[in-house]
Amino acid sequence: MIQGSMSMESEEPLPPEVAPPAAEAAGQSRRAPGRPPLREQEETRQIIIEAAAHEFVTAGFAHASMSRIAHAAGVSTRTLYRVATGKDDLFRIVAEQRIARIVADFLRVRGEGLSPAEELVELTTAYAGFVLGPEVSSTTRMVGEQQGRFPDLATSFRQNAQRLANAFDMAVAELFARRFPGRDDAAFIAHLLRLVFLGQQRQQTAGIAPPLTDTEIRTFARQVTGRIARTE
Repeated sequence: MIQGSMSMESEEPLPPEVAPPAAEAAGQSRRAPGRPPLREQEETRQIIIEAAAHEFVTAGFAHASMSRIAHAAGVSTRTLYRVATGKDDLFRIVAEQRIARIVADFLRVRGEGLSPAEELVELTTAYAGFVLGPEVSSTTRMVGEQQGRFPDLATSFRQNAQRLANAFDMAVAELFARRFPGRDDAAFIAHLLRLVFLGQQRQQTAGIAPPLTDTEIRTFARQVTGRIARTE
C-alpha cells in the first residue's frame, strides 16, 4: 500500500473552486453562527476513507476518480483535497488506517480474559480475517495487475505488508512471553502462520480458491493455529 508521493498521469488537479453538494450546502446554511459543524471533521474523514477504499477496490487505482470519491462521501472535491493531496496520498491514508485498525484488534484480544490457547486463536483469526478479507484480497490483485504502470504502488504495498507482518510477529511474541513462558518458538510459529494465510490469499487472488466467508476464515484460523502452535 502506498507511502510517499507518486506522480500519477491520471491524477485530477485541484479545481479552483468547487461548490459543495446540495446536502452539504444545506447543512452549512442551517448551522447557527458559532456552532460546531453538523458533521465533525473526524467523522467526515472516516466517511471519505471508506468511500476511497470502495473506489480503489471497484475501479482500480488507475481509474479511481477523486470526483467520484467526493460524491460518494457527500463532500465537495475541495473538502476531499483537504484530507488528501491526491490519489496516492489518499491510498496511503486508507492503508495506514486499515493497519492501525488490525493492530488495535491485536491489542483488544489481549484484554478479553481468554485462556492462552484461545487468545492465540483470536489473535490469529484477527490477522487471517484481515489478509483473507475481500478488501485486502482485491487490493492485492489490483496491485499485482497495475504494478508495471505504478511501480511505487507495488513497493509501498510491500512496505505496508511488512509493517503488518512485524505487528503480528510482535503480538505473537508478546503473547508467548506472557502466556507460554516456557516456549521459545514464538517467532517460528508466527512465521508459519503467516505463510499459511498468505498462501491462501495468493490462491484467492489468482482465482484458484474461492474467497472464504467470515465463518470459514474463523474455522480455518482455528484449525491452522491448533496444528502449528499445539497450545492445547
